[in-house]
Amino acid sequence: MYSDEYIPNERLSLRKVEMVYQKEVMKITKNRSYMGIWQLFSLSSILCRPLFSVYPMLGNPNVRNDLHRLILPRQNIGLETAYVMWTTTRTDMNETNWVPNHFVAALKIENEISENIREPEQMADKSVGANSQKVLDIEMEEKDTIENFDPNDVTPQYLVDRYVLVEYDNKPYPGKVIDCDEAEVYVTCMHRLGKTLRTSTFYWPLAVRDKCWYGKKPPVLFYAVIVKRAFTLNKHSTIVFETVIINEGDHYNKNDGVFVAPQNGIYMFSWTVATVNVHYIVTELVVEDEVVTTTGEKEIDSGSLTSASMTVFYRMKRDEHAWIRTNNWGTENFVHSTGNYPQSSFLGILIHAE
Repeated sequence: MYSDEYIPNERLSLRKVEMVYQKEVMKITKNRSYMGIWQLFSLSSILCRPLFSVYPMLGNPNVRNDLHRLILPRQNIGLETAYVMWTTTRTDMNETNWVPNHFVAALKIENEISENIREPEQMADKSVGANSQKVLDIEMEEKDTIENFDPNDVTPQYLVDRYVLVEYDNKPYPGKVIDCDEAEVYVTCMHRLGKTLRTSTFYWPLAVRDKCWYGKKPPVLFYAVIVKRAFTLNKHSTIVFETVIINEGDHYNKNDGVFVAPQNGIYMFSWTVATVNVHYIVTELVVEDEVVTTTGEKEIDSGSLTSASMTVFYRMKRDEHAWIRTNNWGTENFVHSTGNYPQSSFLGILIHAE
């Protein structure tokens, strides 16, 4: 909150916002008091005209996102927008650490303000009819977007104006995407009251919006198979599934058959091994030096094809290794994965990050 009367990290409530506002009002009755965004809102209503708070593209970008804005009066009598710019008399600051210390009146340039400065989402529509048509156009566009949605073709532009969940301090918060690039999303988030998710209440802050850049978490999953191969393995031999179908994050190594966990969490692993004729195949999932579980198949009829599968959930730590190997049951484990016959495969997915 942009007020010296607000104690940082103090939980905001409607009553608290009212108390801060009252203190701000009383403070400016004294001579030589500093003004801020609260007083600009008041000035707009006193002048009965829109007021554009012009904040230079300097200093903290999050501050500019809140203070560079159009302010509407309580009563608009049709006067032109006035412009007030934040500036400073100091000369000892660089662009990164820039902060203002006073205002100056600004004159509107003859040309229209560019779109990247206007921030249209904060502008008010002057015509009800135009606004209704705009809403209709947006609804039709969203309907068309949903009907033609392809989850494999999500671009940064698609995420803008979408609602998302962000994680902060290991807690989820609903929010709306304002901007986005290839690696991060800029989200305005709701605040939360309550210790547990089940009992929490979420609300939009009234005074200052909570806006921040968040990194997008790429999915962690892989799926690999053995194609057109038949071979025999000794006991405790790693099975390498050499043909990768999908490998998001590139955490599975097709050369040695080992998956490396990129972060702490609960992972699901599933694998299938196939054999033929009178052979057998017994395998196990290993994480570091611990055997998690085992599955296998012993064929008893000549000319038959069979396979054995297993699925398991396991909690892994970052940089731990997981792989499939033969166990110590026998020295002639035969893998058969050719043609249109059952193929041997191995997959893993991060189910829950911790």
